[in-house]
Amino acid sequence: MTRKPVTKRRKTASKDKAAKGKPFAHVKNPLVKAFAARLSNWRKDEGKTLKQMATALDLSISIICEWEHGRRFPSVDHLLDLSKHTGIPAWEFLRG
Repeated sequence: MTRKPVTKRRKTASKDKAAKGKPFAHVKNPLVKAFAARLSNWRKDEGKTLKQMATALDLSISIICEWEHGRRFPSVDHLLDLSKHTGIPAWEFLRG
């Protein structure tokens, strides 16, 4: 049995754009883009770390990070928990 050679992944253009000061350039969906920006801005304005937020929501740091970068979107249950934790209505996170 022969193994296939391991190939390196190429950097995508979206990662290059994000590195040039456009943090949400790779996100296509405007709803996800708006959510990611609002969550990130709220957390930074409140002076909270990813770890503090993840602990409060009983989630991993990587999930919060993926939400903030627009790579994932929270389930309805997580969105409601986030709303309770932040004091911001869920619809406010979702408005475009």
